[in-house]
Amino acid sequence: MTFHRELRTALRQWPTSLKFKIVAMALISAVVLASTLASTTAHWMGLVAAAMSVLLAGWMTRRISVLRRRTEELLHESTRSPIDWPAGQDEIGELSRAIQHVDAQRQRQRIETQALVHRLEAVLDHAEVGILLSRNSRIELVSQHFCDIFQCERQDALGQPTRSLYPSDDAYEALSEKARPAFTTVGVFDVELELARRTGERFWAKMRGRAVVAGDPSQGTIWIIEDVTQAREHREQLAWSAHHDSLTGLANRAAFDELLARETALSSQAPFCALFIDLDKFKQVNDSGGHAAGDALLRDIAHQLVAVVRRSDTVARLGGDEFAVMLSGCPLPRAQALAEKLRAAVASYRLEWNGSRHSVGASIGLVHVHGNFATPAEVLKAADEACYAAKRSGRDRVELAAAC
Repeated sequence: MTFHRELRTALRQWPTSLKFKIVAMALISAVVLASTLASTTAHWMGLVAAAMSVLLAGWMTRRISVLRRRTEELLHESTRSPIDWPAGQDEIGELSRAIQHVDAQRQRQRIETQALVHRLEAVLDHAEVGILLSRNSRIELVSQHFCDIFQCERQDALGQPTRSLYPSDDAYEALSEKARPAFTTVGVFDVELELARRTGERFWAKMRGRAVVAGDPSQGTIWIIEDVTQAREHREQLAWSAHHDSLTGLANRAAFDELLARETALSSQAPFCALFIDLDKFKQVNDSGGHAAGDALLRDIAHQLVAVVRRSDTVARLGGDEFAVMLSGCPLPRAQALAEKLRAAVASYRLEWNGSRHSVGASIGLVHVHGNFATPAEVLKAADEACYAAKRSGRDRVELAAAC
């Protein structure tokens, strides 16, 4: 059936082909020539001339077919045919030579382009950052350091969708939504985000992108990629250390002071309570058990305090054996109940250390702030006085700061 369809198609196309037209013209010319000759000899000579015309027409059409076939191979980059290009000094030969010349130029340009790409890759491979050239959401060129970052081979990366660099479709779409307007308006984009290595491992990267043609990202985009995972972790560690106590992991004095300043400024509209805790008999633990025992006790006491308060509350270590608790939006009766629970939790705690048992108490000063203190310093002064009052009253107790 397929052969019959192809035959019918060929028969339909044959009358419109150049080969049919040349053969038809040769036959018509031969018949006209033969009919005009009177003698038998002349008649046969006309027929011979007609036959030669048909053969010549066939030879010409064959050269045209070869030329067409070779040209189609160039257009489709298919396997080159072993058939030679049509030669000769006629129009077909000239056209054949012109096409071969264009093909040779294209081959030279391709070789030059490949050599340029190799030189560019060599330059990129000396860069200490990952470099990526993408176009139409496909990876076209990468540096060796890019391959090191993503743990892939260059040949495996080329041609892959840029989506493969991201841990999820949502992450890819989120970046695209931010990058498109930036490339269109200013031509550059800078971001720090999570990417994924070929193994699936996630890491933090700093990406700086620039459109090859400003305002037209369809012409391609150059990306510089750096693995900043360790630098980010170090930065986060520094930020954490700036606001946390290294021994207990609680908020430190600086963080609590910032929080107290904010809460005090808003206390007229949002009253709060704060607790200031000073441990009783802590010096005895250090003297008898050593600083290691004292540190262990402080860590455990920190856990005891956090376990009692609400999730919205903040527990801080102010230094030494002094702690503070910020009770945001907490009414006074509730704050007094929490303060008593904290005192009882500290009093019931026992530290087993080198065969000895250690315990401490907690003197707690409670201050209720509702626009009655102008500055955080005044709040701290009132809390300190309440703590000292608790100690003077026999320790291990809660004292409410005097109202202002």
